[in-house]
Amino acid sequence: LARIGTTVPGYAPTLTVRNSEFDQNSSTYTGTDNGIGGGAILGYHGGASEAAKARLDPLTSFVLPGGSAAAARLHVARAAARRAERAMTAMAAEVRTNPQALAYINRLSDYLFVLARVANDDGRGDVTWVPGANR
Repeated sequence: LARIGTTVPGYAPTLTVRNSEFDQNSSTYTGTDNGIGGGAILGYHGGASEAAKARLDPLTSFVLPGGSAAAARLHVARAAARRAERAMTAMAAEVRTNPQALAYINRLSDYLFVLARVANDDGRGDVTWVPGANR
């Protein structure tokens, strides 16, 4: 979903994310490493996220989903990743699950949030919460 019509200048994350999703899914359901436990995938998303964050001004308010079409899609993808994280956490309470898979999905949602801000003109086009604006 995030990839449809989405281009973020300087970033082509979706293919790497897509491939790592298959590794993560396999790892989650089999309880095996499948490349996640070694930290390479987590390191990639963490490093890419930090590089993208360096382009952004610090947050001064909560960012609401929206802005450009690309950012909106990335926010939807982030919401899906957060939903998956909640489901995986519940599943981990019942069955053996690779803990690195939980770390991966958490980092993925953070990465998608940062990419959404980058897609919003490096955060300048973010839609932010204004306390009391609807009163």
